[in-house]
Amino acid sequence: MIPSNGDLVKPRCSFALALALAALGAACASSKLDLSTTAPSPDRRVGLRAGWMNAGEAAWNLRLVSTTQPSAEFIDLKDPNDFEYINSDLAFLGNRVIEGNFHGFQVWDISQPDHPTLVTAFVCPGAQNDVSVYRNLLFVSGEAPNGRGGTGAPTGADSATLRANAQTIVDRIVEGPPRVGPRPGPTQCHDITVYPAIGLAGGACAGYGLLLDIRDVTNPRRISAVADSNFAFWHSATFSNDGSKILFTDEWGGGLQARCRVTDRREWGADALFTRQDSTLTFRSYYKLPAPQTANENCVAHNGSLIPVPGRDIMVQGWYQGGISVFDWTDPAHPKEIAYFDRGPMD
Repeated sequence: MIPSNGDLVKPRCSFALALALAALGAACASSKLDLSTTAPSPDRRVGLRAGWMNAGEAAWNLRLVSTTQPSAEFIDLKDPNDFEYINSDLAFLGNRVIEGNFHGFQVWDISQPDHPTLVTAFVCPGAQNDVSVYRNLLFVSGEAPNGRGGTGAPTGADSATLRANAQTIVDRIVEGPPRVGPRPGPTQCHDITVYPAIGLAGGACAGYGLLLDIRDVTNPRRISAVADSNFAFWHSATFSNDGSKILFTDEWGGGLQARCRVTDRREWGADALFTRQDSTLTFRSYYKLPAPQTANENCVAHNGSLIPVPGRDIMVQGWYQGGISVFDWTDPAHPKEIAYFDRGPMD
């Protein structure tokens, strides 16, 4: 897991690579962690010291193993808030961590978690630069044309050309027929998560949470959609291990807003949990970081990953400057936090 980084993107976030170990079951009972099934009270995350590389830290059922400063080309030591060097998402391949950054990406060898080593750093400025791995292929998704190849100054026409041809590219990849005419409904999605084993995909799309039948990959079909007036920006979707549940996240304000203050409602910038029965999605509850954050800390739900625990659905999720929260949503009506790691605000 990558606390205070990785999934924690945008301004005023940690720029370091931090690795933590989780203790979530009996298999970890021999560790030196002070394990507890009851959250500490008062919450250790409240009132942490502000700082850049030396902010105060709080952990429960997690142990920080190492913190590694970015390589020289991926940090502006004069300006902690330089937007060009913000970390975005992470991808894993064996003992390698690929760390996306608005300035490109870095690859780290974490064979020794207490001493990560840099394998390579590839400079390619472009907003987001989210990274994904499929087999031996690395995909980097940018939101700006400034990292493109070719000659001449980048223009909006570059992005327009890609958007106009994106469906044709996908059709050719899966050898399907060309699409004819516009489709009804949302025209764009932030994230789509596919679960090939059950033939489904979940999409966070233009104000909706979608459920797609992808058994025929050349002709995906929307079979269900949900909406929520408390959600501002549908960001991502995550299936439970058996596919009977799906979780949608709300990245209120694109991740720039402080939505974990004591005055903020629990439904804002949170997760919405649904159960699935065939093509019917039923809302069960919200989950939000339990610890209140300051007005100086951007904090909303962001990407999460399931931890493979048989018979349970456990997720580790980034909350920007809210740190990471590990929670059990096996019972979607009563999700419960079981571990956390947090750092104090940048300022």
